[in-house]
Amino acid sequence: MKKGLYSIVICAIFIVFTGCGDKDLQTKCSITSDNVISGYKLEATYNIYGSNGVVNKVKTKEVYTSDDASIITYFEDQLKSSFEAMDLAYGGYKYDITKTANSITSDVTIDYTKMDMTKLLKDQSVMKKYTNKNNKITIEGIKELYQSMGATCEK
Repeated sequence: MKKGLYSIVICAIFIVFTGCGDKDLQTKCSITSDNVISGYKLEATYNIYGSNGVVNKVKTKEVYTSDDASIITYFEDQLKSSFEAMDLAYGGYKYDITKTANSITSDVTIDYTKMDMTKLLKDQSVMKKYTNKNNKITIEGIKELYQSMGATCEK
């Protein structure tokens, strides 16, 4: 379960660092992880939007599946608390969490144009390496971040 929580926290942090505009889709990253030991599977896509090399928004869809109802409930609780905390602390988060008997799906939009980047970078200084001199998350930086989680990115 600790690895699952770690995955959620990492995903939440990644979500915090992306932006918007459907016509400005820059790239798409995806990850599939089958965690047999913990008893769940994750399938996620991260659509990254921006312009001039800077991320404006990220639209994320993560689907956790498991035959164990307690694992689904665990992810539901962790996702809700993570997204609520991130939005409260930095702004820019909109999310919808849907639960079924054997899955939990989170649809999240992180709007970096509405986020308090100064506070975020102060609290999460590791994110500074993914930004430009104006403290904006770069397209290449966000791709590097997702790839460090095991995602594959297009373009």
